[in-house]
Amino acid sequence: MTNTVSRPETYLSPITFGITGHRDIVDQDIARAKECIQKVIKSFRERYPNTPIVLITPLAEGADCIAAEMILEQDERCYLHVVYPYVLEEYKKSIGPEWREKFDALSTHQRVIDHVVLNSDIASPTEEEKNQAYRDVGEFVAINSYVLFALCNTEPALKKGGTAEILEFRKRGCIDLLEVSDSNIRCAEEGLLYEIRVRRSYEKELPAPNEKDDACYITPIVNNKDHAEEARVALGLSHEKKKTRLIEKIKSYVQPGEQSITVASELEELNSRSLELISAFKASMTNGGPIPERDWATESLYKIYDHQNKTSLSSGDIYTQHLRGTSDKLASDFQAKYKRCLNWVFILSIMIGLLHGFEGLLEHLSWFEENPFVKYIFAGIGLSVWYVAKKNGYKDIYESYRALSEALRIQEYWHQAGIKKIPADFFLSTQIGDNSWVRRALRTAWFMDIATTETQNPSKQALISSIQNLDAIWVKDQIKYLSKKIADFERKLKKFDQLNLALGVITGIFFILGREFIFSKLEGFPLPLELVNAISGSALIFLALSKGYCKMNAFDVLIKRYESSLHVYVQSQNIHNELISLDDAVAKANQINKEERLQGLYLTLGQSVLDEVADWYIVNSRTEFKNPVGE
Repeated sequence: MTNTVSRPETYLSPITFGITGHRDIVDQDIARAKECIQKVIKSFRERYPNTPIVLITPLAEGADCIAAEMILEQDERCYLHVVYPYVLEEYKKSIGPEWREKFDALSTHQRVIDHVVLNSDIASPTEEEKNQAYRDVGEFVAINSYVLFALCNTEPALKKGGTAEILEFRKRGCIDLLEVSDSNIRCAEEGLLYEIRVRRSYEKELPAPNEKDDACYITPIVNNKDHAEEARVALGLSHEKKKTRLIEKIKSYVQPGEQSITVASELEELNSRSLELISAFKASMTNGGPIPERDWATESLYKIYDHQNKTSLSSGDIYTQHLRGTSDKLASDFQAKYKRCLNWVFILSIMIGLLHGFEGLLEHLSWFEENPFVKYIFAGIGLSVWYVAKKNGYKDIYESYRALSEALRIQEYWHQAGIKKIPADFFLSTQIGDNSWVRRALRTAWFMDIATTETQNPSKQALISSIQNLDAIWVKDQIKYLSKKIADFERKLKKFDQLNLALGVITGIFFILGREFIFSKLEGFPLPLELVNAISGSALIFLALSKGYCKMNAFDVLIKRYESSLHVYVQSQNIHNELISLDDAVAKANQINKEERLQGLYLTLGQSVLDEVADWYIVNSRTEFKNPVGE
């Protein structure tokens, strides 16, 4: 189904809200439920002004339509993403006459981004198939929403796919305990659940619920800790007290991972930086100066610029492509900032080493005698540079954005290969913590693009051709890149090894010569004893700095990592070539489905890359992790 609205914010990662709840809500409780939803949306908009808001909803009568109306009334940057459990013609029959007009108005609203049908192959569903479809759509909403609203009473789960069952699913981390699959660890990223108590039609004689009856959770619930107060603060329902903030700060050092979640704030930061990046690019295109070269680093920015100016509308994996492009550019920028700071720290360290090593000689100079604290000034500057890098989190931001962009790259390739898997189900999926926003951004980009990919039904030949193209744009490109990187790192490591050997020899020789009982026997030696000891001490300091620089850049580790990756890509290319060259008649005779084999190849390759990126991110990241099920 085509989009009903132009997407002016396709380069931003939205905060996703979801809704589940009863259809037969007492009228008196609807007004209070709207107020609760409005308060949360208003709070998010005030705190995260640069981030779009999207509500995922099946638009069932009752709770779904109530939330959709409230979201659209809030402001112009709130959108709907409609998900139907089965084909629309049949689904509309489940909508009561009194809700039909509202359903039609909401489903065709100008701010509906997309429509997705989960069980499109079921034309006339039976009652059992309908219940399973309701369960599917409920779980889909629970998995893909960061904040889940639930308009519900306190009854236990009685019906398959009912509200209570979906809530339990969300609370345990969106894990189906009876499902056996390779991705039954999905949605480990943290989220918020807000249960707004309402009465059903048969409960109208009961006392009206109030705010005290509502419940808030940070999900998944780990070790029976719901973190209700932290959830209320994150939802904007209450304010964090200064005393509490101090206590939580202390607890974060004692018990890492216990602090409030950061998903929305990290997405806002990402979007703020994306807007700055896009604004700067737009200015460079319109100020009459040199136009940026269109290459891998600026391709996504060019697409966004063209999209905004209507010269070329984006299609396909819009969010995946644009978010990957901006994340890639931001990662490169922050990596450059971190490396500049690191290089300045080492340059200043070298200056300090020279001043310290030759202090005995320099102290005779009048200038040095008048400025004896000069080396401490250099040390202070070096410490300040390090503090700036640490305070601004250049390394941490770079690592997070790089991890996100690499995972988005796999997502884009999987879409191209017709692979229906979600990279977020495999990426950092056994851990939650500060990295939850990375997986949430990845999952949201996939979700926002799903309608486009689901409606594409290429022929077998077209799909194989698309997959075959992956060999050129993915495998061959990576083989070339990794080979170049390995050669570059080996060259650098060899030079540093030679430098370290030379410094080690100089240190040893001049240390021995500097012993007074040896130096006294060296008649006519051209250098004074003080200079010999200065050279020995300085060489030792430079040796330590050189080894420290290699250690921080991890040249030897990167060579091993890239060699391992290169082996995987070379093997993948061999298998790809073998499958492509396989004669169709031979394949048919041996019951080999080339399409499925190629998809399996790139699925395995993608999972391998995601595992490698996750390992790299965990080893290098500052984030604290905890198991999603608390074991």
